[in-house]
Amino acid sequence: MFIHFYTTIPAALVNTIVFSGLTIMMIDCLLTHNVVQKIINAKKAPFFFQHTLPIRFQNDALITLRYFFDNAISATFVGRLIPVIRQLISIPAGFSKMPFGPFVFYTALGSTIWVSILAALGYFIGANQELLARYYKEIIWVLFIFGVLWFGWKFFQAINKKNSV
Repeated sequence: MFIHFYTTIPAALVNTIVFSGLTIMMIDCLLTHNVVQKIINAKKAPFFFQHTLPIRFQNDALITLRYFFDNAISATFVGRLIPVIRQLISIPAGFSKMPFGPFVFYTALGSTIWVSILAALGYFIGANQELLARYYKEIIWVLFIFGVLWFGWKFFQAINKKNSV
């Protein structure tokens, strides 16, 4: 009975969920973009990073900002698809005074894809709770092993990079 509810969700409800999520994200990113654009201009960005970030992150922040200046459109679109980054991508857009029209378009496009993926995952998980419960331990082990392998790979890359310098 519980699973049947999820498999019969009307398309209008799914569309409402996606539209609501997109609306909230757009309001948030537009406010952030405009506030940063009004308060801090591109010339003040290095000063801002120097006084708000720990020293070890300042250089990375400036490199990221420089990349954003050169690739604002692709950075905005791709940034909307990456967790954590998607929340912060409005800040460099505001720093760089990215034109409002392209910012809104690529933010809406990336956010629509993101919200649609989350809605589809929610639908899949809701419709397959018994299956997920049955294989929960196996799924956790696979994710854990994948995470350990990924971190190990990144660790060895960093060591090899340090040794080759």
